[in-house]
Amino acid sequence: MKDFVLKPNFFVYRSKKYDSIYEMLVDKKKIFENRAGVFVFASIVGFKNNKRIPVKERATEMRSEHISEKDLLAIICMMFKEFDYDFNKFEDYENVKKMMPVIEEYAEGGMEILCNTAFYGQWDGNSLSENYDEYEIDLVRYIYKEMQKKEILI
Repeated sequence: MKDFVLKPNFFVYRSKKYDSIYEMLVDKKKIFENRAGVFVFASIVGFKNNKRIPVKERATEMRSEHISEKDLLAIICMMFKEFDYDFNKFEDYENVKKMMPVIEEYAEGGMEILCNTAFYGQWDGNSLSENYDEYEIDLVRYIYKEMQKKEILI
């Protein structure tokens, strides 16, 4: 089987609407290593909840090379479903690049879900509260509640 990598590099876009969340979770609170990690987490949340929202305004782009190998696995799984489980579509790199806007829409949907659940009360529609120090705990609570819904045992 062919190795799946996002190279040569191309741009991946996150939403300008949620750019301050990326800044908070990466730069200020250091919960994620980089913006790509937040992007992939949000896209997983959106994908799991079948929530795709078109990105109205793009923030500064990320390069595909910033998506870690472990995060790439989640993207592959999402694309695999979107490709109707046809591995042959992965052979054409252009197909993979064309699928990234779908992943961006899942990230947008995931961010909306996180703002309405995990970050409820801390998101004012523009930014997260800088004085709040429990975002990591809120994310863990969100994950735990989602696992309980599916009766997954830890």
